[in-house]
Amino acid sequence: MEVAYAFDSDEEFFAWATEMPFGESFMRAEERIRDKQRLQSADHSDLGARISGSVESVRRQLHAMAEQTGLSIDSQELLTRAAREIRTADDPSLEPTILYESPKFAGSSITVWDQYVPDLGVIGWSNRAWSAKLIFGAGTLYDQPWWQGRKFRMFGLPYVEFSDLGTFGFGGNTKSFFPAFVF
Repeated sequence: MEVAYAFDSDEEFFAWATEMPFGESFMRAEERIRDKQRLQSADHSDLGARISGSVESVRRQLHAMAEQTGLSIDSQELLTRAAREIRTADDPSLEPTILYESPKFAGSSITVWDQYVPDLGVIGWSNRAWSAKLIFGAGTLYDQPWWQGRKFRMFGLPYVEFSDLGTFGFGGNTKSFFPAFVF
């Protein structure tokens, strides 16, 4: 069963979130976003290579695990298992999010594991995401680079799928992504 909540403002969202057992995690994520936004004026010439390197490392590890277990590369079972076993360098507390270029998890995909992605364009994914899967956590899509503009917060425990981001106005309209671990 899929459940979606809509909020007219961040204030309304955080008022709701504070009533949940994981509300403080959302507040910490929002603080991390503000901290990361302050870095926007720094030199980011290596950003695309750094994110691409992490994405490629995760891709290799997922393919190896899929081959070893016989599970489908984007199955809930494999992703949940991988979330427990694969840790990466940037932030080992963050969990995998898979973005797909078509609704219903079709077409090319990119697995964003531990990356704060201020501009999906640096890895060729600006305005490409149409569906998403998240494991053990939350993430926020933004319609502008550097976590600006409209946002779509995704949350699911232990696993959630969004088969058509267009339903929420984000199909083919995502320019940045911010992961958040909610425990």
